[in-house]
Amino acid sequence: MPSIEKSKVDVKNWIKLLDPTEKRTIQLITENNGRITQAKISREMGKVKVFMVLEKLKKRGIIEKIKEKKTNLIKFSDKSEFLLKK
Repeated sequence: MPSIEKSKVDVKNWIKLLDPTEKRTIQLITENNGRITQAKISREMGKVKVFMVLEKLKKRGIIEKIKEKKTNLIKFSDKSEFLLKK
């Protein structure tokens, strides 16, 4: 199996391990070119739930939180930027 195809399979398997809220968060970040404010995510899922999900993803090294004025900018970490590639 070529390495590109293998990496696509690895990503699909990795995404299956996430809970639905984490999957939706990853999807929102991806839809916004890898950068989205925490407030924008919170409008869809609620502040407390989003905070907990983002902390879990941050702890796993999937995302980074960057303080930007009164909100946080959420982006994929360097090791997770492959999620943006199609």
